[in-house]
Amino acid sequence: MTTSALPSREIVNVIELRRNRPMVSSLKIAELFGRRHDNVLRAIRTVLIEKFSLRIHEERDLDQRGKERPVFWLEERDALTVMPFIGGQQAMEGQRKLVDAYLYYRDHFANPPRQDLLAAKRAAHHPMMDALVECREEQGKLTATHHFTNENRLCNGVVTGNFRALDEQALDNEQLNLLTQVRERNAALLVAGLDYDTRKARLVAFATRLRTRLISFGQTGGCQPS
Repeated sequence: MTTSALPSREIVNVIELRRNRPMVSSLKIAELFGRRHDNVLRAIRTVLIEKFSLRIHEERDLDQRGKERPVFWLEERDALTVMPFIGGQQAMEGQRKLVDAYLYYRDHFANPPRQDLLAAKRAAHHPMMDALVECREEQGKLTATHHFTNENRLCNGVVTGNFRALDEQALDNEQLNLLTQVRERNAALLVAGLDYDTRKARLVAFATRLRTRLISFGQTGGCQPS
């Protein structure tokens, strides 16, 4: 996971939520880069609107004297695209702060907190193991170490395609969340008394459905699946 070195108190002064999206204003860019605001406006119009034909609407804001002035609000990709063309006395420092602000947003707001995802994944392990023991006891069977290992590898394989032990730090946030849900579903299937092959097929189908919903969410901006 990428972690920003920018103190969290500075993030509020860089990134703002506009229309439920993290954005930075042309006024803030001018401040960060030590550049006149009209120069920043010119760079946005020349690079983003004229060269790349992006539909970025000019808005209006009031300055400290109550005079109306133009302002652009940029999403991450647009801001990072135009920043090399802005210049200014603090250009390098401004670019660093802008990138760090968006990285911090990704790590702490755009994605669920990493530690919470790790904790949820680990917590889902114990009910699955209890369900395995219960299932085998009902069948008059003992549960050995390799049975626990097999269930963990089954869930790992459903998520990553590798039916083996995994380094949880190598999993991204989406995979951690998916692994938690797969473990929970496997526990329910164990309690239902389904055999390994049946559970494997159902878990693969379950994971596929979740991934499809995530892709659909990303494309349509609909409600994120729970």
